[in-house]
Amino acid sequence: MHRNGYSYLHHVLQILRYGLIGAVALAVIVCICVVFFILGVLLLGTYQQHQAFQHQLVDAIQIDHQQFPQLQQPVLIFYRNHSPMTGNVVLVYAIDNRVREGIQQKALRDASQNDAMVECVKPAIKKRWRGWRKTLHYVQPNPIYSNHHDYMNHDSYFVQGSTEYLSQAVNACYMSFTRIPAATLPEKYPNFQHRYWALSDTENLLFSVYQTWH
Repeated sequence: MHRNGYSYLHHVLQILRYGLIGAVALAVIVCICVVFFILGVLLLGTYQQHQAFQHQLVDAIQIDHQQFPQLQQPVLIFYRNHSPMTGNVVLVYAIDNRVREGIQQKALRDASQNDAMVECVKPAIKKRWRGWRKTLHYVQPNPIYSNHHDYMNHDSYFVQGSTEYLSQAVNACYMSFTRIPAATLPEKYPNFQHRYWALSDTENLLFSVYQTWH
């Protein structure tokens, strides 16, 4: 009688043990599935953002080429966020004397102005990789922004693609630009709009500045 009771209790404990092991295994599987699902959603969101940005860049290049057909492809693309909602994207083109003359003629027609206030870049104090052909460049922030919550990131910028012309763009930013008003052209993306062109005679560069809204 005592032996039968012990055997019954042993079977019950085994069932409970196997049940607990199964529940833990199921919980682990569910957690892994949730983690992979979250990673998949994040990766999909990142991919969609990247694709949307690439489409916007293609549209921006078309707008620039409509105004200046002699332009080649951008040699530098950089961008930064000025707030959680807005930012600027800048396409930089290398130009020769013939292209510069055409830009200067448009500047004369469109009431352009000499202006140092251009979306620009500063020398980087450190650089970090942030994805496929994407780097984040930290600069020495201006002390007047020391009370800002993002003081250490102030004026930092991302570079998409090659940085070969980055130092040349930095040099241009120490000089004045000729700003040319944006063209009144239809744009496909209401949250990605052209603001102005800026011509650097000293470095033979044309900055094309777009404003973004998130």
